[in-house]
Amino acid sequence: MSDKQKNTVIVFDLHGVLFSSSWRQVIYLLWQCPYKLRGFILLFNPLLMYTMFSGIYKKHVIEQVINTLVEKHPAFTPIKETAIAVANAQKVNQKTLNILKNLHTQGFKLIAFSNIGERSIEVLRERYQDIFNLFTHVIHTSAQDNYIAKPSTQAFAKLLAHLDLGTEQVIFIDDTPKNLKRAQEIGLQPIRFFNSAVLEIMLENLEILD
Repeated sequence: MSDKQKNTVIVFDLHGVLFSSSWRQVIYLLWQCPYKLRGFILLFNPLLMYTMFSGIYKKHVIEQVINTLVEKHPAFTPIKETAIAVANAQKVNQKTLNILKNLHTQGFKLIAFSNIGERSIEVLRERYQDIFNLFTHVIHTSAQDNYIAKPSTQAFAKLLAHLDLGTEQVIFIDDTPKNLKRAQEIGLQPIRFFNSAVLEIMLENLEILD
């Protein structure tokens, strides 16, 4: 293993980079939900809809929004697991996965850093255990830390706890400009994810990929 491989950490966002939404899965999950009628009725509950859109407007983590709906509107409780599953109805970006596998084979330290919650991580890990095994660490938000999320300083502090900026070059791959700006402010090298082809070229230019 070269010094570059030993001293370079590559941080990946999950949703929007390694995974993307699957409408086919969404439709299937909604169709299979045993509480479809209740869910349809709740769509016409103005208080519930206010709670949901208020959380979205405040940019709360989706899992936090779902938990708040359960707390404030008990009728939503039976739908919670379906809502979590729909929020994580994701398909793998195979080309990005190929890049990830290549980096892992070369011996780079890989970290997943996502704004999805602990239950969402469990759902994805159950489906894609082989992918999660490629990461040294998986950093996510949770109820225990009050759902702190990127680009907050507190969220990045959790990432920094796994890094040594004195000796490690850290490449930060994300699709959200605010997250990339914060990463650059703390000394990470940001790469904005547009698609896997562009990512591959940028990593090659940095002499990370062969």
